[in-house]
Amino acid sequence: SFALASRAFVSSFATMSAQDALRLLLESDACRDQRDMKGCQISAENALSCYRGLLDAKGEAGAWRRILAARLGQNQVTPAAARELVMKELQRMGDSPGPKAILLLSLGEVDLLLGQVDKALAAGLEARSLFAALNDLEMEAYTCHAVLVHAYLKLARPKDAMESAQQAVSLAQQAQCKTEEAKSWQALGATRLAMGSDDAIAAMERALVLYKELGRKHSEAGLLTMLADSECHAGKGDAALARGLEALELARELQVSGYETPALDVVFRIACAMPQEAQKRAQDFLRLAQTSSEVTGTALMMGVHLGLQNPNAAFQLGQTLAKKLDERGDKDNLARMLTYVAALTSDLEEALAAAQRSLSIFQTSGDLSGQGMAKKVLDGVYGQRQQCSRAPNRKLAKQALARFGAALKDQDIAAFQSAMKCVDGYMKILLPEEIQATVDVAMAENPEAIKEFMRKAGCDGKNTAPAENQGVQEDAAVAYASARSSGMNHGPRFRTMCSSYRKGDDQAMAILQRDQEELLDDAWKDCEINDSLLEAAVFTALNQLPSKKASPAPRRRR
Repeated sequence: SFALASRAFVSSFATMSAQDALRLLLESDACRDQRDMKGCQISAENALSCYRGLLDAKGEAGAWRRILAARLGQNQVTPAAARELVMKELQRMGDSPGPKAILLLSLGEVDLLLGQVDKALAAGLEARSLFAALNDLEMEAYTCHAVLVHAYLKLARPKDAMESAQQAVSLAQQAQCKTEEAKSWQALGATRLAMGSDDAIAAMERALVLYKELGRKHSEAGLLTMLADSECHAGKGDAALARGLEALELARELQVSGYETPALDVVFRIACAMPQEAQKRAQDFLRLAQTSSEVTGTALMMGVHLGLQNPNAAFQLGQTLAKKLDERGDKDNLARMLTYVAALTSDLEEALAAAQRSLSIFQTSGDLSGQGMAKKVLDGVYGQRQQCSRAPNRKLAKQALARFGAALKDQDIAAFQSAMKCVDGYMKILLPEEIQATVDVAMAENPEAIKEFMRKAGCDGKNTAPAENQGVQEDAAVAYASARSSGMNHGPRFRTMCSSYRKGDDQAMAILQRDQEELLDDAWKDCEINDSLLEAAVFTALNQLPSKKASPAPRRRR
């Protein structure tokens, strides 16, 4: 009976049409959007059987690619093993351009996961070339935004990333595929954000409109979280929190933790970074906390306490809930709460233990977003313990520093600004002497030209000074890098200057922001003006105002 049933099952696929196979692929994509990787795999496997019955090699490769992505999402296969599978499938399929293009696209995606960015770029470019020859505009657009944009950004080639994102939008519009157009606008927004462009939010809003038209609520929830993050970076605290809370409510409506967790994270981060805005929104947090699950509600309450500058209360809440979750065996939520606890405690040993355990749980579950969050906290702990070499992102930090040095030496403004942002994200785990050595090497041949280039690179950025204070602006990162080249090294607590401005020859102004860890330190939190702010004021004047030669003192007459 089993054999008869199997034959009947196979014969049913033989009678299925290409439209039925395409429907199964769309079902697989819908499951992936909903983070239902098991459903994604089942639909793709059914589509694979159907395409094999139809002898459609390109369709077969497309279904196979989705199966591999679903297996990766369920941790059934490691990225390294996945790469071997793609290579074997490429050999099996031969040189037929359709299947080869799809498998090269899959190879590029896997290489990005492995951190082999050069290989990912090569695979993506070859896949795009084949899709262009086949006049498959939709897949060409997908390759641009899913592989090429990410590869170029990781290689600190922002101009190429921007061009690829713009081409993705154009190709999707030519193909009249609104889904790919929305994804391309989202990628363009992310690229503009990485480059510090004012138009980043506008591009993301274009994507949001399309997602709403298409009824893709899961994509909408993810994009709202990204918009909240972007508006936070742009200093639009109230708007950022509104977006974050909207994303959180939509994620809860969809009942998919894969979207609720990032939304919760961004709301929590905004509350930590912008306490005044969190205080204004305290009632929204409390309302959500009362109707949320215990984990979500506690995290939101922690955000309220941070907004009201009660870090000890936030820490106690997190610690209590972490114990409950541990007793309950809820590993995923325990890992997230341990990360919060590690970020809030002033006890470095306790922070280290919590963050290490959090990272271990995330690695076991395959949660890449959680791993990134835990690694960032560990970076901070190892930086404070002066054990930078043990930080999990140490290798990435050194790679970012090397790209910074190369961009500085080549005097490439776009690459320099992109690399500078990367380096700033790793400042806690880079040693001052390493940064100094990198700058020295770059400046060895022509120090004056490099200094002038650094100043110009800062002046070309956007000016966020108040209208009445518009003047000559210098980006803080450039100012601190220039100071390092002169032998003045600022540690994390003393990098309080966000940007500085000069008006005429006698006025210097700066926007200062105290170190967040210092705000959580009971010894410093009530001190409105401290040594780091005073030093920043002096540094602003020395850095912005033109130096004047002192005139000789008048001689006294006897």
